[in-house]
Amino acid sequence: MLKSYPFLSTPADGYEGAFSPDGRWVAYVSNETGSYEIYVRPFPPSNRGKWLVSKGGALLEGWRQDGKELVYLTSDGSLMSVPVTTSPAFEAREPELLFKPPSNAIVIGQTPDFKMFLVAVPIQQAASTPEPYTVVLNWTSLPKK
Repeated sequence: MLKSYPFLSTPADGYEGAFSPDGRWVAYVSNETGSYEIYVRPFPPSNRGKWLVSKGGALLEGWRQDGKELVYLTSDGSLMSVPVTTSPAFEAREPELLFKPPSNAIVIGQTPDFKMFLVAVPIQQAASTPEPYTVVLNWTSLPKK
């Protein structure tokens, strides 16, 4: 039988935990500094520290499939990338802007390698006739250029 135990006990709000692909690290969102930011801690929990990887508020999107990048959304909707090294120790570089979706757009998915993102963008509708739109099904199987 598996034994459960708390990963983190803090007075701050914490959520959106995500294991690194190798299972050695957990990225999560916490407001311990007053704004929601992305932190990474080792797993299983230890006193080896924690690392702040975001700047300016964040919502976690996840780890790249090879564990070398974390992606998050900022409070203004920008999609940011943080290159990371997880072995032998954790190290995060400066966040880099991937792109800023149009206002009111929502990132709803991405490929595991973070090379493509699926973004829902509201369309402006005329008062009498809705604008046409195209839905692409099975878009991940499209031929690569």
